[in-house]
Formats: sequence, structure tokens, C-alpha cells
Amino acid sequence: MTALEIADKYGYESMRSILWNHCISSIYEMTLPTFQPYDHKNENTDPCLLSVTLSSYKQAFHPAPIDQNKSVMSVLFDTFKDLCINKDRWKNVRDVVADSVYQVSKDQSQAISNCSNRREFFSQVVRAYTDEDNSIYSFMNMAFQRQKQTDYRPSGDDLAIGPYCVMFQMLLLFWNLKAESRHTYKTMKLSTDDSEQYQIGTKFIWQSIVSSDLERNHTHIFPTRGTSGPVTVLFTIDNSAECLWQPKNIEELAYYPETERTYPAGAKFIVTERKTDEDGVVCVDLKLLPK
Repeated sequence: MTALEIADKYGYESMRSILWNHCISSIYEMTLPTFQPYDHKNENTDPCLLSVTLSSYKQAFHPAPIDQNKSVMSVLFDTFKDLCINKDRWKNVRDVVADSVYQVSKDQSQAISNCSNRREFFSQVVRAYTDEDNSIYSFMNMAFQRQKQTDYRPSGDDLAIGPYCVMFQMLLLFWNLKAESRHTYKTMKLSTDDSEQYQIGTKFIWQSIVSSDLERNHTHIFPTRGTSGPVTVLFTIDNSAECLWQPKNIEELAYYPETERTYPAGAKFIVTERKTDEDGVVCVDLKLLPK
């Protein structure tokens, strides 16, 4: 059970109130900017959600010794490769990933626990992301976005959802999901300050996992509580640069018919055009950077 469920079951009303208010303030009312400057910061030496989670859940993800000189990306690749080769490793990872989403969605936690083979497990992790009836998207991307806070250290919520974040990121980077090279579209509701950061020539990182769509008319504002504001921004994204961060085609695994293409966390872009249309929508053109 979660801490809140324990407080409910045993009638600890004061603690229940504290825990409930914590959930509200930490996730549902927190807003963080989407724009993160691309300052060539060494993310392999700074603490980040992926590296801290791999360390915290090392026995499940990567019990063998790890070369400390390797980059986070290399460790992720080694972990995924071992996950695909080792007969039983995926079961250990499945269990910690199922536990990690329990606080957010008991149904998705159970669906992941019920997976009987590796491919089913991989597919269900991706599928859980597309379920708009739960808050996995909100919790996961809030955890990713908090990495750029000053003196970042993962919160309890971040570490709890961390195994799911690591698993989904590895699938978007290394699994046999088809990469998209065509233009995609993304609509966001941003604060005025956040939207003003997207100026021509600016390079930036989307720190979280971001979905886009092949069809401009199909793009919609994903039901996340982490980022919101009065300014509607329509991003048109050139994905022609061949790299691991090209958005992946997950439509066959989604709960609903859609033409969704999803970027791994950490994709880098440059702003190539910006204008405001007659309806007041800020139209920003982006180009995916190869590195």
C-alpha cells in the first residue's frame, strides 16, 4: 500500500491530511518551465533522475559491476542489452516498474505485473504512457523536469516513479520502435515567460518525454498538470536529423487510435522560426539537433 492508503486504513486522519496535501502541492499544483537552455552541461557527471534511479535499483536493473568512467547513456545501453539477453532479468525489472506506478495507477501496475514475457512487458510500459485516465504522464515528466532545479536532488515522488522513467526511456532510445524523420506537431499551453524563451536561433532541451503528432489538426494538449499557462504554442518540428532522439512511432501500442510520435527525455532542438497567427497562437518552428 501507499503511505496514504495506510493512513486511510488505520484512521490516521492527521497524517492522511498531511500526505494528501503533499500530493496536491508536489504534483498537481506545481508548474515548471518546459524550456531548458542547451548549455552543454555535462549531464553524465551531474546528478540526474536516470543515474540516481539506476543506482538505487541496481540489483534489479544492473547487478553486475559498472565502469564508473562510462556515460549515463552507455550504462543505459548496457542495461537494456543485458535486459534483452538475460533470461530472467526482465522479470526483476518488471516487478520494480510495476511497483513504481502503483501510487499513480493500480490498474497499470497490475497490467505490468501480469506480463508473461519480455515483449509483452515492453509493450505494456509504452501502452501505460498513452492511458489518459491515469497520471503516469504527469508524475513521470514532473520528475524529469525537476532535474534542472538548482541543487537538484530527487524527491521521494521522483524516486518512486524512477524505475518506470528508466524503462520507458530505454525503450524509446534502444527498442525496435520505428524512428520518425518527417515533421511532427506539438501544442502546449505555456506561461508567458516560458513561451518567450523560444526565440529564433535559441538551442534548448526538452528535459521530459514529449509526444507529438504527424497531423497538425490532431495535435492536442496532453492532460498534464505539470505545465500550464495562458499562451497557446504550436510547435512544428523538423525531425530529419538522424539520431537516437528522433521521435518514435508508438501508435500500434497506444490505447487510442492516433499518429503519435514520442521523443525520449533530453532531446535537443534549435528554434528556426517564430510568429503569432491571427488567432493569437504562437507558432514556433524547431529543428531536432543530431547531438
